[in-house]
Amino acid sequence: MVAAGERRETIARAVGCTVAELEVRFADELEHGAARRRAEIIDIMWRKAREGHPGSIKELVEMTGAAVAERSFLDGADATDEDDEPSAQPAARRRRLGKKEQALVDAEGAGSGTEWGDDLAPPKETLQ
Repeated sequence: MVAAGERRETIARAVGCTVAELEVRFADELEHGAARRRAEIIDIMWRKAREGHPGSIKELVEMTGAAVAERSFLDGADATDEDDEPSAQPAARRRRLGKKEQALVDAEGAGSGTEWGDDLAPPKETLQ
Protein backbone atom coordinates (compact mmCIF):
# COMPACT_ATOMS: atom_id res chain seq x y z
CA MET A 1 0.00 0.00 0.00
CA VAL A 2 2.99 2.26 0.53
CA ALA A 3 3.93 1.76 -3.12
CA ALA A 4 0.43 2.91 -4.08
CA GLY A 5 0.90 6.12 -2.08
CA GLU A 6 -1.45 5.31 0.79
CA ARG A 7 -1.05 7.22 4.05
CA ARG A 8 0.17 5.37 7.12
CA GLU A 9 -3.18 5.93 8.87
CA THR A 10 -4.98 4.16 6.03
CA ILE A 11 -2.49 1.29 6.04
CA ALA A 12 -2.80 0.92 9.83
CA ARG A 13 -6.59 0.76 9.54
CA ALA A 14 -6.34 -1.87 6.78
CA VAL A 15 -3.91 -3.99 8.83
CA GLY A 16 -5.93 -3.51 12.01
CA CYS A 17 -3.46 -1.73 14.28
CA THR A 18 -2.42 1.72 15.39
CA VAL A 19 -0.02 3.88 13.42
CA ALA A 20 2.59 3.54 16.17
CA GLU A 21 2.31 -0.25 16.12
CA LEU A 22 2.48 -0.23 12.31
CA GLU A 23 5.69 1.82 12.39
CA VAL A 24 7.28 -0.59 14.90
CA ARG A 25 6.17 -3.90 13.37
CA PHE A 26 6.47 -2.95 9.71
CA ALA A 27 9.32 -0.42 9.74
CA ASP A 28 11.29 -2.24 7.03
CA GLU A 29 8.27 -2.57 4.74
CA LEU A 30 7.34 1.09 5.24
CA GLU A 31 10.90 2.18 4.51
CA HIS A 32 11.77 -0.10 1.58
CA GLY A 33 8.45 -1.51 0.36
CA ALA A 34 7.90 0.95 -2.48
CA ALA A 35 11.42 0.42 -3.85
CA ARG A 36 11.00 -3.36 -3.71
CA ARG A 37 7.67 -3.23 -5.58
CA ARG A 38 9.19 -0.95 -8.22
CA ALA A 39 12.09 -3.38 -8.69
CA GLU A 40 9.60 -6.23 -9.00
CA ILE A 41 7.58 -4.34 -11.61
CA ILE A 42 10.72 -3.52 -13.61
CA ASP A 43 11.72 -7.21 -13.49
CA ILE A 44 8.31 -8.22 -14.85
CA MET A 45 8.58 -5.59 -17.58
CA TRP A 46 12.03 -6.92 -18.62
CA ARG A 47 10.63 -10.45 -18.87
CA LYS A 48 7.67 -9.25 -20.93
CA ALA A 49 9.97 -7.18 -23.15
CA ARG A 50 12.14 -10.25 -23.84
CA GLU A 51 8.95 -12.07 -24.89
CA GLY A 52 8.32 -9.27 -27.40
CA HIS A 53 5.53 -7.36 -25.59
CA PRO A 54 5.56 -3.95 -27.35
CA GLY A 55 4.15 -1.95 -24.42
CA SER A 56 6.85 -3.24 -22.08
CA ILE A 57 9.56 -2.59 -24.64
CA LYS A 58 8.39 1.00 -25.17
CA GLU A 59 8.13 1.70 -21.44
CA LEU A 60 11.61 0.28 -20.76
CA VAL A 61 13.12 2.35 -23.57
CA GLU A 62 11.54 5.47 -22.10
CA MET A 63 12.61 4.56 -18.56
CA THR A 64 16.20 3.77 -19.48
CA GLY A 65 16.46 6.82 -21.71
CA ALA A 66 15.22 8.98 -18.86
CA ALA A 67 17.66 7.32 -16.48
CA VAL A 68 20.60 7.96 -18.83
CA ALA A 69 19.58 11.60 -19.24
CA GLU A 70 19.18 12.02 -15.49
CA ARG A 71 22.54 10.39 -14.78
CA SER A 72 24.35 12.57 -17.32
CA PHE A 73 22.65 15.65 -15.88
CA LEU A 74 23.68 14.73 -12.34
CA ASP A 75 27.24 14.00 -13.52
CA GLY A 76 27.40 17.47 -15.07
CA ALA A 77 27.43 16.27 -18.67
CA ASP A 78 24.83 18.89 -19.59
CA ALA A 79 27.01 21.72 -18.35
CA THR A 80 28.30 23.48 -21.44
CA ASP A 81 31.69 25.11 -21.70
CA GLU A 82 32.70 27.66 -24.28
CA ASP A 83 35.03 25.05 -25.80
CA ASP A 84 32.22 22.54 -26.46
CA GLU A 85 31.32 22.01 -30.06
CA PRO A 86 27.65 21.77 -31.06
CA SER A 87 28.25 18.24 -32.37
CA ALA A 88 29.13 17.13 -28.84
CA GLN A 89 25.61 17.97 -27.64
CA PRO A 90 23.07 15.11 -27.68
CA ALA A 91 20.82 15.03 -30.72
CA ALA A 92 17.14 15.82 -30.28
CA ARG A 93 14.82 12.84 -30.27
CA ARG A 94 13.20 12.26 -33.61
CA ARG A 95 9.64 11.10 -34.09
CA ARG A 96 9.56 7.43 -35.02
CA LEU A 97 7.98 6.76 -38.38
CA GLY A 98 5.02 4.48 -38.64
CA LYS A 99 5.26 1.23 -40.55
CA LYS A 100 3.73 2.66 -43.76
CA GLU A 101 5.78 5.85 -43.60
CA GLN A 102 8.96 3.83 -43.14
CA ALA A 103 8.03 1.63 -46.12
CA LEU A 104 7.66 4.75 -48.32
CA VAL A 105 11.03 6.10 -47.18
CA ASP A 106 12.66 2.71 -47.82
CA ALA A 107 11.04 2.45 -51.26
CA GLU A 108 12.40 5.84 -52.31
CA GLY A 109 15.95 4.70 -51.75
CA ALA A 110 15.52 1.13 -52.95
CA GLY A 111 18.30 0.05 -55.25
CA SER A 112 20.58 2.99 -54.61
CA GLY A 113 24.12 1.85 -54.08
CA THR A 114 23.43 -1.59 -55.58
CA GLU A 115 23.84 -3.14 -58.99
CA TRP A 116 20.17 -2.38 -59.64
CA GLY A 117 21.06 1.31 -59.88
CA ASP A 118 18.32 3.26 -61.65
CA ASP A 119 16.37 0.17 -62.72
CA LEU A 120 14.01 0.61 -59.75
CA ALA A 121 13.56 4.37 -60.21
CA PRO A 122 10.16 5.51 -61.55
CA PRO A 123 10.15 6.55 -65.19
CA LYS A 124 10.87 10.22 -65.80
CA GLU A 125 8.16 10.50 -68.47
CA THR A 126 4.74 8.98 -68.40
CA LEU A 127 3.83 6.59 -71.19
CA GLN A 128 0.66 7.22 -73.13
